[in-house]
Amino acid sequence: MSKQYSSDDLKMVMKLSEKYPDIFAELSEEMKSISEESYTTDESSDPETSADESSVSKSRSEYKVICSPIPKKKKRESQRSQGKPCARTDFEEQQKRNLPILNGDLFWCWDDAPKNKANVGDVFIFWDYDGTGKGGPGNPWGGGSFIFHKVMSVSEPSNRLPSWHVNVGQTHRNVLELTPPKFALSYDEMIKYGAKPDYHGTTYPKTGFNSGSPLINIIDEKFE
Repeated sequence: MSKQYSSDDLKMVMKLSEKYPDIFAELSEEMKSISEESYTTDESSDPETSADESSVSKSRSEYKVICSPIPKKKKRESQRSQGKPCARTDFEEQQKRNLPILNGDLFWCWDDAPKNKANVGDVFIFWDYDGTGKGGPGNPWGGGSFIFHKVMSVSEPSNRLPSWHVNVGQTHRNVLELTPPKFALSYDEMIKYGAKPDYHGTTYPKTGFNSGSPLINIIDEKFE
């Protein structure tokens, strides 16, 4: 409850302000500064802060999804010798280096999309195309499996694998260290859950991965 001041109190304040204008001006500025500071640092009054704190579930807003399509066919040796990357060759290398039990301490790794937006905790998907089926208009792929990993670490491009160094046009990309495969979905399942896989090169897909979508719910469940 605020204090009520009498007319005599107000008259006294007026007289003092007339006699000591400099002091009252300084006090007025100080009170104003304190008032503004109190307002701007009061997190409970910020609707955005309150909304974030009240959010319980982690979803699309807290991590990105990165997907890299892996073609069925390998590049010809003549193309490889010219420095052209071959996703199928690199993908099979990842499979082989993690296959033996003794190599269990080796992590999966891949390069980021061109803009290097990936962070620790993001979800990484390999689209392992098996050569069967066709997608929608403009997309010849319509089959294969989608293998889900999580990003454990993000390294500088200088940490690329030796076999990647000749990949012209990709040497600026960060290296993503990934968990072992967690689960996989078929092409038909991805379509059923709302995705539209027509990716050409490593990208950050959004369709089907919005907050609260079936795909995000599955990811949250599998990686909890």
